[in-house]
Amino acid sequence: MRTIKYILKNIFVSMRKSPMIFALFILCNIVSVLVIVFSHGVYQDYASKLVSDIAKWHLSDYEPSISFGNITDTESQEYVTEYFGDGKSTLGEFRQVLELLDDKTKSSFTGFGITYNFEDIYSFNTETNNNITITNLNEDMDEVGNYLISRLEYDASAHQYGLYSSFAKSTRILDGRYLTQQEELEGKPVIYLPSGSDTSLIGKKVEFMGMQLDVIGVASDDSLGQYIVPFKLLPDELTFDSVELLTDKPITTDTYRKIKAAFEDVYGDKVNFPDFETVDTTEQTFYASIMLISIALSVLAAINLAILFRYIMHTRRKTLAILRLSGCTRIRVRIMYLAEVAGISIIIFVICSALYHYIIMPKLTFAFPKIQEVYSLNTYLYLFAIFIVILLAAINIIFSLQVEKQPVDMLKKTGDK
Repeated sequence: MRTIKYILKNIFVSMRKSPMIFALFILCNIVSVLVIVFSHGVYQDYASKLVSDIAKWHLSDYEPSISFGNITDTESQEYVTEYFGDGKSTLGEFRQVLELLDDKTKSSFTGFGITYNFEDIYSFNTETNNNITITNLNEDMDEVGNYLISRLEYDASAHQYGLYSSFAKSTRILDGRYLTQQEELEGKPVIYLPSGSDTSLIGKKVEFMGMQLDVIGVASDDSLGQYIVPFKLLPDELTFDSVELLTDKPITTDTYRKIKAAFEDVYGDKVNFPDFETVDTTEQTFYASIMLISIALSVLAAINLAILFRYIMHTRRKTLAILRLSGCTRIRVRIMYLAEVAGISIIIFVICSALYHYIIMPKLTFAFPKIQEVYSLNTYLYLFAIFIVILLAAINIIFSLQVEKQPVDMLKKTGDK
């Protein structure tokens, strides 16, 4: 109880004897608190917006399509507008697009999906003697039920496109196995057959698009009828109507621009790029800088507070020396002064936080719409912990220099009683 009374007495003495220094000490406290709580809100507002944008990008929600030629139709969904064209692209042209994309861009999004214009119909089953090729029937693929597709995901370690991992994992296999990443990357002469194919062909060679390929597996009956062949084996002359953007990863604004630029370099104005919401991460560095600056300001404010309080302690040197000569230990003196600073800081933090939360923050929502969502009692307790730890750590260093002196040394210079 006596210790509390002594701490309160010291505060009032400082207010009376050094009003300017004490006012600066209070002002530094206020600035520190407001900087910390405001910076946290600004950064968390941005983080919430980023999470909200990414939440729109769940795997199967949509895969925007890039089409070619003159626009014949438009389809708008919640987050994407697609344009359907009357033109086609060759695989050779698409490969030129891939060459224009740098490794960083390729790694920043999942990849591409292509369904080729596949007029030839192949049947690999017992009813047709295992390997009959019927060409140029010009039948609609939906009626035939068999497709030639590529699903490409960038392999950063190999610096080229390989298997789309999500698709490979979800593929249902009747017998045999699916392609390996090595087979895809090296362009091994293998083929994965659609459902309905004869499983006895696994391990044998079949003719497909003029190539002799080893059958490695057959899809189950509930899988789509898709032929899978390594991308490298497919000829440049193959055509397709559109390219899908695979969206396991959200596509950032910067990546979107680079992909679009690469397609336009190859196709000119004959490519129709979908419009969709991208995740803008260009501000991430800016907001991270705000946090670093706020931390730096908090540290500087703490040092400022420590220096100001050092002056206050300087005026109390004679009193401190008498306390030490009267038997007060260094630890007890240190605790008293730290408690004094902590008491002042707690009161200021509570008042400033309340002022910020109820008066200042509601006026910031026009610029930071999610800022009110990122604060809670736990948030303020967490921010207070950061604030008080930085402050007490800085002031403790100053105390160490002052309190560790011998009482006789402190009495050699005039100090306040």
